[in-house]
Amino acid sequence: MKAINASAITEDELITMSPREPKAVVFRNEVRMVVSRTLAIKTVAIQGKQLVMWHATDTTQHHKPLPKDLHAAINLLHPKLTGELNGWSLFYEGMPYVFTDNNCTLPGRAKNNACTAQALLLDVDEPPEEDPSQKMRWLKYPPQALFVKPAIVNVGDVCHKACRACRVGCIAVVLAKRSFLVTLPESVTLRDGNVLQSFTVNRTNIPLGNGFAFTDYYCQGMSFKDQPWLADLRPPPTGSLNRASVAVVLSRFASWSRFKALTPLWAKKTPNMTPETRAARAATRRCSGRIPVTPVY
Repeated sequence: MKAINASAITEDELITMSPREPKAVVFRNEVRMVVSRTLAIKTVAIQGKQLVMWHATDTTQHHKPLPKDLHAAINLLHPKLTGELNGWSLFYEGMPYVFTDNNCTLPGRAKNNACTAQALLLDVDEPPEEDPSQKMRWLKYPPQALFVKPAIVNVGDVCHKACRACRVGCIAVVLAKRSFLVTLPESVTLRDGNVLQSFTVNRTNIPLGNGFAFTDYYCQGMSFKDQPWLADLRPPPTGSLNRASVAVVLSRFASWSRFKALTPLWAKKTPNMTPETRAARAATRRCSGRIPVTPVY
């Protein structure tokens, strides 16, 4: 456990690793979304490219704008609850994504297949960019399409002939719409006085998943070899941490020398350590037990 804790990556190491676009393995989808976005932001900053961001269009069941009071509550919902549509999205040229559906398997658009971002087709009402030299841009509307290059299929110029905006070797992933029911742990009082706990959301966004972080379930059967992977072995925010999940994560690395933790398992012990920190540290140690670590080659 001490060896795992000591292997936590430093800021300087992450900066050095960023040009290779490091990936992370985590235990929960809720954590995956946060980690993936953090790694994407750090990577694009090191590469010096422009980062483009936008919010999904969320409306009520009556097709009215969703109250702002509810945005924070639904932005990090489990992807299965939102039809695999994120509450807000990131883009930079070369950013890794994964497909979230099987809408067009012939050119490689199959669930969990990898692809690389190439360009955006902005909404027709999108205001012009005020300062193109800025490294970050928030769009007012979701883009009409995101052009990506599938990792396992060479699509040639088929899509380019149909749409000149689509580069050779790419396909277009257009906006998708999903409706889902949200039930909050507690009721929320809106600014207009209405009280809600369960409500329907209609969401419109590009159906792509960020390709920087993945769950232990996704990584089963993989070998990280010499690729830059990080592991988040902290106890998850929901459910429990079991030995099988930890074993899956650790055994993806070819050797201990290649293992890097995304963050320490616990903060350094101090006289002011909170009861919550002590409990988390104890829980991590209890879950470790006798974990078999077998390298996968």
